[in-house]
Amino acid sequence: MIKSLSAALLLSAAATISAEQLPEWQTIDAFRDGQTDAHALVVPYTTGDVNAVRAMQFDQSPYYMSLNGKWKFNWVRGVDSRPAGFQNPDYDVTSWDEINVPGNWERQGYGTTVYVNTTYEFDSEWADFKKAWPLVPSTTNEVGSDVRSPSPLTGKAVA
Repeated sequence: MIKSLSAALLLSAAATISAEQLPEWQTIDAFRDGQTDAHALVVPYTTGDVNAVRAMQFDQSPYYMSLNGKWKFNWVRGVDSRPAGFQNPDYDVTSWDEINVPGNWERQGYGTTVYVNTTYEFDSEWADFKKAWPLVPSTTNEVGSDVRSPSPLTGKAVA
């Protein structure tokens, strides 16, 4: 009993130490960064614009912004090459290419097109990586960073 308990504590401590050494993007909860809580779609209208509300013309509201269009885009191979801090409003993206949104960057000339049939895409020779969930390859993983600039909602509260 004591041997089993000691072994369990030792394994737990080893897992904690190895998890602390991982970069933040390799942790299991990294996909939740910046995540907004679930909510109903609500588009505010100008006060008194009853006709637009009744006609459900949400795209006519001055508070509505479509995300479709041209976005600034940066593509790199390897996580360490990604532009750190690009989400800050003062980051200079003027030299970046443009990409169509909605769209798929592989179909617009960036990266490697991956077709997945029966296996997880990272368990392959081209990625030089074997499955080790939740880890992903750091040197071969392709990273796309995109920015909508300028934003028509700059200076307005966005929910």
